[in-house]
This record gives sequence, structure tokens and C-alpha cells, in this order.
Amino acid sequence: MAETTSIYRSRRPGSGVAAASREPVLVGDSAADGDGCSIYGSVLFDGDRFRLWYQAWPQENDGTDSLCIGCVESDDGIHWTRPSHGLIERGGSRDNHLTGLPLHAPSVIIDPHVDDDRRYRAFGYVHPERAVGYHVPSDGRGYYTAHSADGLRWTTEPGPYV
Repeated sequence: MAETTSIYRSRRPGSGVAAASREPVLVGDSAADGDGCSIYGSVLFDGDRFRLWYQAWPQENDGTDSLCIGCVESDDGIHWTRPSHGLIERGGSRDNHLTGLPLHAPSVIIDPHVDDDRRYRAFGYVHPERAVGYHVPSDGRGYYTAHSADGLRWTTEPGPYV
């Protein structure tokens, strides 16, 4: 597997964001992401904090579990905490920061123009055969959308779209 053990800061010229660093912002160091973490996901400022949805590779990864999405939080966008969401079991425990979003490499947005129960929207790829512990409303591979009130508990919409 390619280097997926950490997520690093980067900088876009003129953005005012801290310069790139060789020190990772997030390191896979729990049962939920001990085999690594990848920024196949999104970082959003949500209310009073940053939230990062990313591809988590479980410590006991056998190569088939590619749908774990972690959600971590930060006050400054540099130092991240892993709150326990208690939703998905990995490594024999639900005491982790995994979400109920069964999409590989998701893009997450906040939609201010919809009802609160659909405030968060996501788009990503689903491998139904790899959706261990998740509900996917179809057995077709492809791109799906999902919605959520809190960014943690997701409803995947029928699809696939592509």
C-alpha cells in the first residue's frame, strides 16, 4: 500500500494558511485508523470548530475494508482530537471516531439551503461488498450521495448515480 499513514498540512500561496510542514496533522494511531489515514475527504469550518472527514484504514485491515470514514475535530485546524462517536465497530469496540458514512473518498459539504436533517451532504464511491457494518440501499457499485443531520449518522440515497 502507498504511504497512507499520516495527513500533512499543505499551503496554497496567498491563502494565509500556515506553511507546509513535514510534521503530520493527523497520524493513524488507533484501532480505527492504525493502518493509516488518507485525506480522501473534506475539511470544513462548522460553527466554532474545524471538522475533518477522512479515509481511515483500520489497524486490522485485511485489504477489503475501504469504507471507514473518521471524523475528527479541531479548534485551530492543526491540532486534532478524536471524539468517540460510538457508531461503527472496529477492533472489537465502538469507542472510536468512525462515522456511519459508507463512501470511499467522500466529499462532504454543508448545505445551508435544506432542512436540518439534510444539512450535511456527501458524495463518494461505494463497494457494497466492502460495506461491512454499513447499510447501503443497493448492491450496485458506483457513486452515491448521502445526507445527515449531524455529519456522523448518514443515510445513503438509492443509486448508484454514476
